[in-house]
Order: sequence, then structure tokens, then C-alpha cells
Amino acid sequence: MAGGGSELYVYYRLQAGALPGLLPALRAMQAALAAHHGCRTALRRKPDDDTVMEIYAGLTDPRAVLADLDRHLARIGFDDHLAAGSRRHVERFECV
Repeated sequence: MAGGGSELYVYYRLQAGALPGLLPALRAMQAALAAHHGCRTALRRKPDDDTVMEIYAGLTDPRAVLADLDRHLARIGFDDHLAAGSRRHVERFECV
């Protein structure tokens, strides 16, 4: 994917059973970010626990995406769904 911009990987652990109720809001959030920033998005979960990963690819301005992401998460009260002691981890990779 040479020249494909940046990719963000955001992962965290949710409270047990929180994902089904949060999934519509996460999907809507990713659709809004994709439309606004022209990026590709995906959601993944680990099959053996409540860890979720959000993927944002083809970014030209990762900082702007992160700022919008923070606003969306605040709007849905996302932090209330995190497992005790968990936090969001953000990793950025550049396409080579």
C-alpha cells in the first residue's frame, strides 16, 4: 500500500457484555469519520475477551481524525463502557 498515508489502530477492553449495546454507535461513528475524512475504517474484536480494535486507514491528517474521534467518543459516553483499569491505546503507522 505504498503512498497510502497513515493508519491508526485504536484498541481497548470494554466491560463484559458492553459491545452489543455500543456497536451501533461505534459503527455510526466510523461511518461519519470515513465520510468526513475519506478514510477506510474497520472494527475488530478478540474472540476470547472484550478487546476491541478500531482501524482507520488511508489518512492524510491523522491528528484531525483523532480530534474528531475524541469528540464522537465523548458524545456517546464511551469511557463509561471501558473495563476497569482499561484505557484507549492509539498506535499510528505510516505506509511504506
